[in-house]
Amino acid sequence: MVIACFFFYQYYYSRYHGKKHNNIVFGLTGLLLFSVNYFANSGINGSTDLIWPAYLLMLFAISPYRHYLTWLVIYITAFVILHMVEYQYPALVQYPFTAGKGQFIDRITAFPLPVIAIYFIISFIKRSYDKERVIVELRNKEISLQKGLLEQSNAEKNKLMSIISHDMRAPLINIQGYLELLNETQIDNTQRLVLEKDLLAATNNTMQMLTNLLYWTKSQMERLR
Repeated sequence: MVIACFFFYQYYYSRYHGKKHNNIVFGLTGLLLFSVNYFANSGINGSTDLIWPAYLLMLFAISPYRHYLTWLVIYITAFVILHMVEYQYPALVQYPFTAGKGQFIDRITAFPLPVIAIYFIISFIKRSYDKERVIVELRNKEISLQKGLLEQSNAEKNKLMSIISHDMRAPLINIQGYLELLNETQIDNTQRLVLEKDLLAATNNTMQMLTNLLYWTKSQMERLR
């Protein structure tokens, strides 16, 4: 009961408080428990061998993948050693249950433990798999949606840049023409004032368009950030 309370404590803080559990303590405690129980409960004729695989399955369920082979080798080695010790020193084994009714009660009460443990472990693994699959599917849908929106945004930006470049090229051509005219042609002051007025209006319009473009670019960058 003390060990069960300790494991429940680890489970509670791992499940609801994000505190990492210690699978090494769980594995070594199982070795100690089953080693003692093996010799205290009829050895190979007892129920320890029935419960041991279910405990190992629980250990696999809470351990990282890289520890699987290590725990498997340790438990199989311990299993073989216990049976060899019993074979060499049979007097070490205690028989607390009488033949017949006692053994019957021992087996009937011991068999449900690994069965129930396997049921909960498989159910937990399946629920975790289904939950992760749903998360992955939702993530893939979100990525596809974001990709579609990004492609649409890029297409709109390309179209907008094409329009802006066309709209900016026209006044720049006008400015270039005005400057060439002023440089190459002798014109009177009245015409010069008219041309300079038109040149100033074209320059102001181009500057306003460029300013709007810079503001728009800044707003796009800030939205991304």
